Amino acid sequence: MNKKVYLIIIILIITIISSFLIFNYFNNQKIHSATGSIPKEPQLNIGCSHVVWVDENETLTAYVSNMIGNISYSWWIDGINNNDTTVHELTKSFTQGAHSIKVTASNDTITLEKEITITGISSAKDISVKPSPSSTFSTWKFQAGCCGTSANVPGIQITLNENPAGTSQMCTPVTISGMRAGNYTWSAQYHQQTIGNGIFEVPKNKVLQISNVDIASQYITGDTISAKLIVSNSGTQDITGFYVHTHIINDNLAWMGDIATREYTFDYKNTISPGESTQVPITATIPEKVKGVRPTGHYTITIEIHYDDGKTCSLIKETEVI
Repeated sequence: MNKKVYLIIIILIITIISSFLIFNYFNNQKIHSATGSIPKEPQLNIGCSHVVWVDENETLTAYVSNMIGNISYSWWIDGINNNDTTVHELTKSFTQGAHSIKVTASNDTITLEKEITITGISSAKDISVKPSPSSTFSTWKFQAGCCGTSANVPGIQITLNENPAGTSQMCTPVTISGMRAGNYTWSAQYHQQTIGNGIFEVPKNKVLQISNVDIASQYITGDTISAKLIVSNSGTQDITGFYVHTHIINDNLAWMGDIATREYTFDYKNTISPGESTQVPITATIPEKVKGVRPTGHYTITIEIHYDDGKTCSLIKETEVI
């Protein structure tokens, strides 16, 4: 063979080896991603901006995740470095007004930074509370405000119909779930002073929601689908039973008409109270063959729940049969 042929052969060998190495590299990247071996991004958290009472000690704690090695901390208060501490906690009292709090966490390679605002107050008159419906009709929260804007105010005590209902935490207002329709008398106290009170009405309604269904992403012909449907009452009245209708269609065999579909029904007769959830079993069998054809392919599963004389909620899931 002449030199030209040798050169072509060498180029082909190099190309094949390079392609193999590139393929392996990206394949390994996919494997690492699937197994979760790629390190997660480091994060630093010191909570949320909030309100404190002046001259009372407040302890702030820095939490670091996905960061290895020796970690050192630095705290800045209103732009001035607090040299008293290099650890993950800072204990300090604050004067009247808004204060900027910044913390950094560093190891040998990276530095993370987080900043919040702490507002010191000396009068409970600066705080207000307003009850309002939350994510569901049966869930209400008591949102605090400071100086005309929404704020996180730990330590607010809420009573509902003269019974203790909860105390607000660092970044969480008092939230009450499972409330029934009716009128409620409420009161809010902060530092032994009443900062709000009144009456609010929770309206009557019946709302049923499908929270989740654990259908697998893949099945084999002949399998029995045994899934659990999670149903929640997000309304303010009892729901006394409902009717479940499940419609399964093989999209690849839809041309075969009704033969490519399966329907299943289920009656649930127990009562679900406001704020409660229940599990409903869904069972379906995938046939081995449909008119001599293995029913593999893409499936669409439509789940409908009928309740309260005509109301409906539904959810669509997809799966594959191989």
